[in-house]
Amino acid sequence: MTPAMVENGWSEAQADLRRVFEENGHPMWIHDDLEVVAVNQAALLHYGYARDEFLALTIGDLAVTEEPRGFSKHRKKDGSLIDVEVTSFAVTFRGLPASLDSILDVTYRRKTEAQAGYLDLVLATGADAVVTSDENLILTGWNAAAEAILGRRADEVLGQPLALVFRTNFVDAERTEGLRSLIETGGFRGELTYDRGDGRRIHLESRVTALFDSDGKRLGYVSVNRDITERSYADEAVRS
Repeated sequence: MTPAMVENGWSEAQADLRRVFEENGHPMWIHDDLEVVAVNQAALLHYGYARDEFLALTIGDLAVTEEPRGFSKHRKKDGSLIDVEVTSFAVTFRGLPASLDSILDVTYRRKTEAQAGYLDLVLATGADAVVTSDENLILTGWNAAAEAILGRRADEVLGQPLALVFRTNFVDAERTEGLRSLIETGGFRGELTYDRGDGRRIHLESRVTALFDSDGKRLGYVSVNRDITERSYADEAVRS
């Protein structure tokens, strides 16, 4: 056993474990009861502490709340809160029983799951026709209101190209101008006419928004469409 390993609390038999701990990209620390006795570089970077500051902390200083299945909410040095998944392993450190915690930051994952849940709720209960597509404009969502307003069942259109199913004509705008706005700015709002599955033409007020991930990569599009046919006919009657 080398003097350096003894000083750091590792036995010679734990050389591989020490290497995994110190070089791991995930935040890790070892605690004896609630006191932190060792911490890796990834944890220092992720939580924003210097090593001596981190070693002065207790688990209670880090964990704000604990949830079932190993999930917790942790506080970083700057006060910001993150959602984490904690996996713990029993180890021996400095000759005594201890626990090695490996931390996975799931803040973004939970946020996107919540957003997906909200979108599912909108798709299921919204009065407007909500249509979603991936970044290649392949249809991925078609809510019940879309079935009623647009006259096509979801199982008929999902997986199909948007341009093939959602054939529209722009009102007071060129189609190429609308598509250019969507691609360049990530959004479009305007009036369209649409030929339903039964052949009847309706007027829609359409709002299209692009969805992006945290790196700015375009994930797809959400289109919310309101049937304004009666209003459009009334406006035409007034003008005439």
